[in-house]
Amino acid sequence: MNFFINTIYSRYQTNVKQKGELKVKILKGWVLPIAIGLLVGLLIKTFVFTVVRVDGISMFPNLQNKELVMEIHHAKIKRDSVIVFDAYGVDKRPDVAKNARC
Repeated sequence: MNFFINTIYSRYQTNVKQKGELKVKILKGWVLPIAIGLLVGLLIKTFVFTVVRVDGISMFPNLQNKELVMEIHHAKIKRDSVIVFDAYGVDKRPDVAKNARC
């Protein structure tokens, strides 16, 4: 990290007076936007939609085994909707998937 900071510092020595200011600039310019982007992505995945893997052939004509499907949280249930739920612990049969989410 010091090599990276020293390289940037040598290039922009006229613009930045102290290395501490440069570290703050790097933090604001790179680390903060990446952290915010990851946080927004996590919130979207948690509250808006999730990717789910189909496990088994119970939905055969419509969905294939191991197919990836996007699940939209809090969507209205209409006729012919595909409903996703985790049956682990509810259904005691051994062929029920442990976790269908990817």
